[in-house]
Amino acid sequence: HKFMTATVGVDNKDELLIVGIMCPLFPEQMMLMKNVAEEKIHQSILLARKIGAKIVTLAGFTSIMMNELNNFSEKIGIPVTSGNTLTASLCIEGVERALGLAHRDLKDCSITIVGATGDIGSICAKFFWGKAKTLVLSSRSIKDSDPIVKELSVGNKTKIRVERLAIEAIKDADI
Repeated sequence: HKFMTATVGVDNKDELLIVGIMCPLFPEQMMLMKNVAEEKIHQSILLARKIGAKIVTLAGFTSIMMNELNNFSEKIGIPVTSGNTLTASLCIEGVERALGLAHRDLKDCSITIVGATGDIGSICAKFFWGKAKTLVLSSRSIKDSDPIVKELSVGNKTKIRVERLAIEAIKDADI
């Protein structure tokens, strides 16, 4: 295994040590050699735990492979998550920083989330609900009956609009 480290943070008290461990298999190899792939991923997670990781985030195809294994985190003794949560949090942080740089207030903005029914989009939608003036939820097959639409339509925290066509969804978006 090869690994690299980086320390990231806004200031000294918010630093976070990130360790990247490469599991050198292509998606095609993982599908053809599932047992080998699962063992390599398992060994990568054990290495992360050995060098002090408190949580493991699987990225790329490794998270798809491990989704099929029940109670994997419990068996290995360290929390394991997909990269979707990290990606969503980075999106949210990016929006907040951009708003700060533009001297804009979120409560005055219309936000469009393309891919709102997916994992990352739904996390972002839930975060911005109640904080933005308008939230436009968009995906190719979105319906008013989708769980994310139903969940965010309760109450009147933020005006919700549903739009299937991304080009229409982004027309009036500030973000």
